Amino acid sequence: MRPSVMMCITLALWIGLAAAVKVGGVGETHAATVQVQQLVEQLRPEIEAKLQKEGQQVEQFVATEYQTQVVAGLNYFVKVQVSAQEFIFVRIYQDFTPQHKVFLHGIQVHKGLGDPLAYFEPTEP
Repeated sequence: MRPSVMMCITLALWIGLAAAVKVGGVGETHAATVQVQQLVEQLRPEIEAKLQKEGQQVEQFVATEYQTQVVAGLNYFVKVQVSAQEFIFVRIYQDFTPQHKVFLHGIQVHKGLGDPLAYFEPTEP
C-alpha cells in the first residue's frame, strides 16, 4: 500500500476515535446500567447522609440515566430517583488506578423527571 494512502487511513481512524471519545467533554445521556447502579450504591451511605442534611427523604435509590466525562479518570453524572417525584443529580469520580476508587464530588437536590441531566461543578465535601 502506498504511504500516502496509509497515512490517510490512519488519519481517518484517528479522527473517528477522537470524535467518539471526546476527552474532556461530557458524553451523551444513556439509560443507567447495572454498573452505574453499583457505583451509586457504593456511595449510598455518604449520599444519604448529605441528603439528610438537606432535609431530603430517600424512599428509593435508583439510577435512571447517566453521562460520563473522561478526565484524569472518569466523571459520572447520574440522575437518581429518590422518591416517586424527586430526583437528585450525583457527580462521581472514578480514578484510573487498578482499584478504580470512587469518590462523591457533588449532589444537586430537588430535581424532577423532566430536568435534563447536565454537567455541574464539584461541590465542597
